[in-house]
Amino acid sequence: MSMTEYLYRLTVAVPESLTIPANHLSVAIGEGPGDFYCFGNLNYQDANGVKYSVISTAATPRLFEYAGSPLQRRDFAPEDWSKTKAETAQAALLIYQGEGDIPKAQAGKIVVIADMEPFSAIAEMGLTLREVDFE
Repeated sequence: MSMTEYLYRLTVAVPESLTIPANHLSVAIGEGPGDFYCFGNLNYQDANGVKYSVISTAATPRLFEYAGSPLQRRDFAPEDWSKTKAETAQAALLIYQGEGDIPKAQAGKIVVIADMEPFSAIAEMGLTLREVDFE
């Protein structure tokens, strides 16, 4: 990536049921092996109590190309990487890039909001921070 290449700021909300597939997709479209561990902390919830793993990250425009292309095993993918799981997540993608209504978080969708301040994006998706009891 050149220093002048544009980076999108992404806020991604993954419902609990799609966290494993989303991690497989992250490896297929991401930049390195650490992408296999993006989604895990179920730190937010919607009004129905569905739990979500929410992250904010930067991405190059090629991420959108990869997300819409046939998925392939990357050289850095872990041994247990699954194309089937990655394709499940890919089919669930709902990407917002500034046109139309901002999508709400949905139990069966991975919602990606581009170029919005993360806390604003989270609020627009209808998510709130979960209270976690550490005892």
